[in-house]
Amino acid sequence: MASYEKHPKTKLWSVRYYGKDENGIPRQLRFSGGFKTKKDAQSAFEEYMEKKKEEEKNKPIEIEKAKEEEKDSVLFSALASDFLRHKKTRVKESTYYDISSRLNTRILPFFKDKKIGDITPIMVNQWLDTLSDYSHNYRSTLLTQFCSVLAFGDKYFDLKNISSKIDRPRNIEQKKEMQVWTPEEFQRFIKVVSDPQYIAFYWTLYVIGCRLGEALALTWNDFDFENSKIKINKSFSYKTQKTTSPKNSTSNRTLSLPQYYKNIMLEYKDWQSQNKISTEHVFGGDQILNENTIRRKTDEAAERAGVKRIRIHDFRHSCASLLLHKGVQIVAVSKYLGHANVTQTLNTYGHMMPDDQSMILNALNAIEQKSL
Repeated sequence: MASYEKHPKTKLWSVRYYGKDENGIPRQLRFSGGFKTKKDAQSAFEEYMEKKKEEEKNKPIEIEKAKEEEKDSVLFSALASDFLRHKKTRVKESTYYDISSRLNTRILPFFKDKKIGDITPIMVNQWLDTLSDYSHNYRSTLLTQFCSVLAFGDKYFDLKNISSKIDRPRNIEQKKEMQVWTPEEFQRFIKVVSDPQYIAFYWTLYVIGCRLGEALALTWNDFDFENSKIKINKSFSYKTQKTTSPKNSTSNRTLSLPQYYKNIMLEYKDWQSQNKISTEHVFGGDQILNENTIRRKTDEAAERAGVKRIRIHDFRHSCASLLLHKGVQIVAVSKYLGHANVTQTLNTYGHMMPDDQSMILNALNAIEQKSL
């Protein structure tokens, strides 16, 4: 199967496919004639392949077997290179960074010189065994990445795909308990923070429940103080050092501001003005807050306050926990957090939802039992 590509500058179409070069070595080949449309490229390539078939008619019957061996001889590294090229224009830059990093550092070192036809489920298990020091979730992510490369080869080049025969790694790790702060713990924490910027920053994470990248990307234009609203519509990535669209489409959301939080942010904005800090960004100014500095300041304040240490992302979990325990419906919490769907919210926070047996019993007792 062929892959059709349009050159970003010339806007002309070409074709990539796997075959043997003039020396009989199996590799990726390009059929290029500077075609103006994809249809022209398809027609020319099909005509070219038909011509090759005619030339092969007088060859031995073993040609079909040879063609299969040709496909199986493609190196995983060559397929991975095509996979990354395919992904680069189809996913967010930060997502591409993660994909390429995992592929180049954890997958290719083991598989790069392996032929697609030689890769077996046992070989995949051996690779996974080399990753035993990593968490189950990370190993599962790597396996999914590996299978995505094989699926790409199957879809676009009709290469062998053993994904369905691979056993997923078994999770024998004890599930870590999610760390959250109660409102009382957060109050103890925030009282020992003296930096106005970090006070506003921590309140934003805890009350708005936004992701770290979403908080760092906030500008004052995202705040509508007159109508007590805030827009979450972008995210900053430490990996790419760029601000892009948020994690998913549902992450674009407009939230209402509690009056006390609104007052905190207005005071912080006034403090910026008084100190002649002129910037459109809410946190960090012209220099994005350093990730390690955030972590260090958070841990130091937690120790001074006498509360347990939590991760930065746990501020978001704390917000979800607070809302659920106050009786906010799971659908509303899901929208507030900008989750892709309610299932994601249930899978993450279902264990936090109140188990009110008395409410259930009262509801059932309200049903009138009629004698038969």
